[in-house]
Amino acid sequence: MKGKLFLLACVYWFITITRVVYLLYSERIEQVYLLFFYVTLSTATIAIVVYIINYYDWQLDNQMQLQAAERLNTVSQLAASVAHEVRNPMTSVKGFLQLMRTDTNLSERQLKFMEISLGELSRTEDIINDYLSLAKPLTKEEHEYLNITSELKKIKDIMESYTYTHNIQIEATIEEGLVSLGRKNEFRQALINIMKNSVEAMQESGMLLIAAYKKSDKVYIKICDNGIGMTEKQVKQLGTPYYSTKDKGTGVGLTLTYRIIREMKGEIKVESHVGIGTTFLLILNYCQPE
Repeated sequence: MKGKLFLLACVYWFITITRVVYLLYSERIEQVYLLFFYVTLSTATIAIVVYIINYYDWQLDNQMQLQAAERLNTVSQLAASVAHEVRNPMTSVKGFLQLMRTDTNLSERQLKFMEISLGELSRTEDIINDYLSLAKPLTKEEHEYLNITSELKKIKDIMESYTYTHNIQIEATIEEGLVSLGRKNEFRQALINIMKNSVEAMQESGMLLIAAYKKSDKVYIKICDNGIGMTEKQVKQLGTPYYSTKDKGTGVGLTLTYRIIREMKGEIKVESHVGIGTTFLLILNYCQPE
């Protein structure tokens, strides 16, 4: 709509200018002033219409965001309540299974089933923790100067054991002196969520690349994998509550990640190609420590 109005204004001004040239050439000066009056009035009208459309779009967007936030909060609180009630009996079951596993009279087949059960319980615990994290409001503490360089190096160390168990290589190129505003624990959680997703999207002998650098007044963090990739439609859905590209995923981790980065006044861009891999680009504001 706005594009059509702009095109209409351009055509209108073109016609007006050619008309003015014609009137000047014909020495009909009195009509030039009248024409300019009508042009000014028409331009002001178009400007007001564009402003009203922009304001309406802005209000509509804010209303949709508010409704989405309310729905997410309601569902998250319900999910967290259920998760909290499930966690206690599940912890007891896991404890009894671990105790039974120490029994020397168990057969190899029984031990195998025991390990599978414990593994599934651990996965369920991760899902419960995700739901509880999503329902929990982000801390109201003020953002502080966050040493991105130092944090990324620590995150890489944390992820090395995870990538090792999946037979994935991890490499990092991190520029020194990268600083932004944020909260350390939340930032670490957001980056680990992305990296875990990248690792789980790759086959054995995959490669996880991390790069961080400063450009102008921004800090750029790239996380690249050579996994299965995603379609354009899937990429657009990323960050949507409870949407996941994984069969057993909840979609909670990336929802929380997008939320944390928005709190840091940053943005996330994703480029992905099926069968080639995915690149997450985080763009944060650079801050010079006082």
